Amino acid sequence: TNGPCPKPRAGHSSSLIGDNIIIFGGCNGVSFFNEVFCLNLKTWTWSQPKVIGESPEPRGYHAATPVGSCLVICGGNDRKDTFDSVW
Repeated sequence: TNGPCPKPRAGHSSSLIGDNIIIFGGCNGVSFFNEVFCLNLKTWTWSQPKVIGESPEPRGYHAATPVGSCLVICGGNDRKDTFDSVW
């Protein structure tokens, strides 16, 4: 693959939207992330899109569901808090 790929992580979500796999959140055993990465399946190129507006708190072990061209994030935790928010 090409482009800036995500660092190793667990507890992230992976969702298919069009020709892209969208990776959100997760943790590396020390830190939790709220980053978004896209892997274009036609070109096998990673990108990190700019998120417009507020972002969810860093989290892992959440649910993610594609709705049209958007990704809805629900729940998750960061070892301190369990979230009930929907983004």
